[in-house]
Amino acid sequence: MRWLLAAFLVFVFLIATRQDCRADVSSMIGIGKNSPFEKFVAVNISSPGQVFAKIEGGGWLDYAEGHNHSFFGSVAVGLRAKSNDGFYIETSFGPALISKTDSVLGSNKQFCFSFGAGINDRRGVKIGGAYYHISDASIWPGPNLGRDFLGIVVGYSF
Repeated sequence: MRWLLAAFLVFVFLIATRQDCRADVSSMIGIGKNSPFEKFVAVNISSPGQVFAKIEGGGWLDYAEGHNHSFFGSVAVGLRAKSNDGFYIETSFGPALISKTDSVLGSNKQFCFSFGAGINDRRGVKIGGAYYHISDASIWPGPNLGRDFLGIVVGYSF
């Protein structure tokens, strides 16, 4: 829990020293690696620039037997490339905590990896796609099948 607080304070400092913080809202439907229709929603706030920090929260619904609904929180660092015409591609990685373990994720301590691409227009509207992977990298005991989500990203920069 201390690492989450430390990361949050670093993130607040990054935001305080920059003018244009970005807020992205993502709504996704997970691909069926562990169950046919896992539903996933994530909200994140990221700092601008090629190297960025972000704080993220969200959750998923999974109705398969032995699986749980869960919330997650994550802090991450990432890399972003943008073109002059608004196209972007980005990836991030960081530690995460989940609210409930199940037969897919056996520990509350996880890692979150994301990859996305899309278009940012001049008004600050962002539309794209993203892939998320949440797992514990087999560091802690218990099952680690990982959760994979693929979806549409809609956001606004302000």
